[in-house]
Amino acid sequence: MDSMNICNIKQIFKEDKENKVKKLMDYTERGGDVADPWYSRRFDVAYQDIYDGCRGLPNYIKERSEL
Repeated sequence: MDSMNICNIKQIFKEDKENKVKKLMDYTERGGDVADPWYSRRFDVAYQDIYDGCRGLPNYIKERSEL
């Protein structure tokens, strides 16, 4: 999700006490939003962001399950 999606989710659900709403890039070292290729046409950058986020997500889940 990007920052605008986060705002929309928070409007719908009002709060996220357990901090469950996250952006895909939160699971990378870079953070931020997934690059939007709509204007830049840089699909390779968007792909890499999505790939890195998807690679980081299982690590996050594993770390959380060990707590």
